[in-house]
Amino acid sequence: MTGLLVTALVTIVVHNTAGVPDAELMTAKTEVERLLATAGVTVAWADMADAAGFSIHLMLRRQPHRGGSTSSVALGTTTGEDHAHGGLSFVFYERILGFAHAHHRPVASIMALAIAHEVGHVLLPAPAHTATGLMRAEWGEDDLRHLEVGAAPFTAMQSTLMTAAVTGGSGAGK
Repeated sequence: MTGLLVTALVTIVVHNTAGVPDAELMTAKTEVERLLATAGVTVAWADMADAAGFSIHLMLRRQPHRGGSTSSVALGTTTGEDHAHGGLSFVFYERILGFAHAHHRPVASIMALAIAHEVGHVLLPAPAHTATGLMRAEWGEDDLRHLEVGAAPFTAMQSTLMTAAVTGGSGAGK
């Protein structure tokens, strides 16, 4: 046997309070699935009634709440530290629009990166930020270019930890 690919299923429940257009959201979902698949994580999209097991609630908001602790440039945030059974993440649509336009990238692509980054926060132990790649706190042009040409969005160790978090191993919140 050459190698065993372990996959883990995570359910993401999207609450689109920002009114993100359906076509843009569908494109972003497809890209999120591709990004997380590189870490051995399979995504099932669900509505509230279908959420079961390990699930992540994703709130698409226009802006963060005033007075929150989120940095002024963050495209999203994830709440809490114990993610043993899932988590709650927020992605800020107006910030994504501004970032995408400033970097001349499709909005759906930047939204997908932001969603996958926040899912990473749920599945990885803190601190989850890295010096390079998708889990970098703030992306620059080089980061975007590397991700576009197929650079691995997650390291091998991150992939192992993410899969373990979903399947009950020793990942985030354990």
